[in-house]
Formats: sequence, C-alpha cells, structure tokens
Amino acid sequence: MAFAAVGLALTAVAVDAATVPSAPRNLKAAAGDQQVTLTWSAPTTGPVDYYQVITSPADFATTTTDTTTIKATGLKNGTTYSFAVRARNSHGYGPAARVTATPHATPPGPPTSLAATPGPGDGQYTFTWNPPTTTGSSPDGTPPTIDHYTVKITPSTPCPMLPGGTSCIASNVPDNLSSAFSVTATNSRTVTGPAATVYAPLPTGANIGLAPTAGVSTTKITATGQLFLANEAITLYWDASNHVAASVVTDANGSFVKTVKPFAGDKPKVHKLCASVQPKPCANFTLQPPPTPTPAVTPSPDVSPSPAETPQASGPRTGGGGNGGGLSGLDIITRPPFVFLPIIAILGLLGVLVFWAVTTRRRPPAPAAATGVHRATRPDYTTPFPTRGGPANPPAGAPPAAQSPLQPPGQSQPAWSAPVQPVQPQPPAQPPPPVQPPPPAAAPPAPAPPPPTAPPPRPAAPQGPVEWPNPPGWTPPDEPPDLPQPSD
Repeated sequence: MAFAAVGLALTAVAVDAATVPSAPRNLKAAAGDQQVTLTWSAPTTGPVDYYQVITSPADFATTTTDTTTIKATGLKNGTTYSFAVRARNSHGYGPAARVTATPHATPPGPPTSLAATPGPGDGQYTFTWNPPTTTGSSPDGTPPTIDHYTVKITPSTPCPMLPGGTSCIASNVPDNLSSAFSVTATNSRTVTGPAATVYAPLPTGANIGLAPTAGVSTTKITATGQLFLANEAITLYWDASNHVAASVVTDANGSFVKTVKPFAGDKPKVHKLCASVQPKPCANFTLQPPPTPTPAVTPSPDVSPSPAETPQASGPRTGGGGNGGGLSGLDIITRPPFVFLPIIAILGLLGVLVFWAVTTRRRPPAPAAATGVHRATRPDYTTPFPTRGGPANPPAGAPPAAQSPLQPPGQSQPAWSAPVQPVQPQPPAQPPPPVQPPPPAAAPPAPAPPPPTAPPPRPAAPQGPVEWPNPPGWTPPDEPPDLPQPSD
C-alpha cells in the first residue's frame, strides 16, 4: 500500500510539472539610448498567462506583459544589464531565458564632402565640409541637433572657423609634407561622432618602383619614389606600418632612391613595400623560397675510359643490353677490384712466354733417332743340349741344331713331315749416317706454346719364319736355363 501511494504521488507531480510552461525561445536584446528593447518567442510547451521580465541592476522595475516584446527604459548609457524572462500559467512559472545588453547613445556620423583648396594666400588652405547624414539618437527618439565641429590639423596649424560653421582657413601649411586635416561633429547629446580626414597638399601622382621585383630573402631591393612632395620625410614599411624597412627624405623634385631587404622569416609569397604618406603608394615584391642545395657528387675511382669509349656515370646503366640494362661483363672487369685480374693474367702469360723462350735457347737439340733392324731365326728348342762330360762339338757331318728336323731324337722322320728349309741369315743393316743437328734458331719474340709432339712410330716387327704344326704326341722339352737372345 505504501509503495502504491508513493507511485501515485510521483505520477501526480510528473503530470503537474508537464503543464508548467517551458522557457521562452529566441530571446534578443537591442541596446539604444538609455533603453533596451527585448524580443522573444512563446514556449514550446504549456499554456501561458503572462511573462515576467526581471532586470539586474534594478534600474528598470520588474514588470509583466502578455506580449513577446518589451522596452526597458530609464537605463544608464554604458552600463551592462542582465535580463531574465519567464512564462507563467495556472500551474506556476516555468524556467527563465536570459540575455545581457549595454545601452548607449548613437553618435552623429562624420562630416561629408570634406575638401582642401590652396589659398587664398601663400601657405594657406581652405577646408570645407557638409553636415553628417545622421545626427545621433535621444531617449525619446527625436533626432538631436549638431552642436559644433572640431577641426584638427597634423602637424598642428590653427584653422579659425568661418561663418556658417562648415569651413575654415588654415595658415602656414608646410609644403614639404602632407598635412592631415580632420573634422568631427558633436550633437546636442554631447556625443561626438567619427572624423572625416583629408590631406593637403596631396601628391596624387606619387608612386614607388622596385628593382628587382622578385628574389630570395637575401636579395637587395632598390626602391625608387617619384612625384612626392619636395623634401618630404617618408617611412617605407613592409606589409604593415610597424614593419619599418627604411626612412627617406625626398629631394627637391620629390624623388628618392633607397636599398631595402625583405624581413627575415617572411613566407614565400607576394609582399608589399609602401610609403607612409598619402596617397600611400605601394609596390609588389615576390619573395621566392631558397634554392634547393644540389648534393655534391663524389668523384668515381673508376679507370678512365679509353678514347673509343664514351664516359658514363657510375652506377647501373639504363637502356639496352642483353642483361636488361644492367652492368655488362666488360663493365665488371674494368671496375675495382676486378680490373686487376686481367692485368695479373696478362703479366703471368708474359712471364710464361719469357721463361719458355729462355729455356728453349739453352736446351741442347735432341739427337736424331737411328733405327736398326736385327733379324734372327727362331731357335730350335727341340734340339737337346749337350750334357756334362759329353762332346763339346757335335760330330762331323751332323746338321746344326737350328737346321735339324723337328722330331725327338732317336725317331725317324715321318713321311708326311716336310723338311724345314733353313732361313738364311741376312747381314745386319748398315747404320744410317749421323744426322747433323740444325743450327739453333733465334727465339721468337713472343711465340705461342709449342703443340705437343706425337711419339715416333714404332718400327714394324720383323716377319718371322713359317712354323709347321707339331706332330701328334709330341711334347716340348724343358726350356734350358740360359737361352740366347735373338739380338745376340
């Protein structure tokens, strides 16, 4: 039960709060002469019976209104006020909207049609003007009247007012500089408006020239001026009047020449050099960024190219070539450390040739080879050798062992065997005459290594005697321990 009662109470409060007006919208304040005009829009929620306006400081009494505008009067000019506006209905006041404003008097405007005319005497100028288009404001809304004008000449020169109050004559006006002549109007509310200014005498054709008209921050600029007033003191400034570049004084013809420089830290762009006197002519100068430093090129240690080659910069070569534009084999071997390899190889080859030439001259010539052919018959290994104690010589009439028939001793020769014809020994070949060695030839300056010589052909083996087949059942005797050699 207690929780239900609390819930109903909160619901009632929420419903009651929803019926209170919201804050006024778009509250604005327009300051005037001793007054402020307030305007706003109705709240977005809740019905509104009236609005309440509260002022702080309380120079304007709290008031109510059923409209969305009100004028707070009786305020002090120059004092800042705070205003709060809230709406009310049968359920109470809603939240307030707030704004501040400072009332002030509206001053008159500047005099119009101000002009300076030389005369009526030497060193005199007549200044004339017309009243301002607006005279200012008053609390009751009626326009005030102009009470007086104030004339000021720089440098200071008296200018007595003429009848009618809209002109005066100034005397002793210097002719070597432009004098500033200004006039202000003050209305009956003792409020002074802005000044109107004219210069006299005025060099209307004055101008400035620069040479050069573009460069970097260290560029020296020659500034020249023409058609200024004679012997006039001029301040030259860079972009702004507080950036004084130089001070000059014109000559008798109103000209000057001065060297100036851009200000350090200025950004690269178009800058202006101006004169401080009217009509304040200016000239443009384009400040350029500093040049980008060029990186130093380190000399390459490459071998100087031959006259037939075109010098090229070190690094990968672009363009044709079978290796896709890279370094070729010639490029590699002509660069350190590979450039020393061909030199070492050439020196080694020259050393080998010199060594070969020296050893060839000192070596004796090889004697000519003499070939001798010795022919001998095959010994008859079937003939028995004499035994110890036997006769040293065979009996007379017996055939030599080499010519005996091939048969064992004590056996008769078969009928089918033919006698072996003895081979007549040939006389030994006469040795050829000795070959005289040729005289040594001079060594060539740089001959190529001699090709290897083919070995001499071997002599053909002599044709031996014809051998007949052995008879069946025949076995050779044991070989004697010492056999004569064919060449013996």
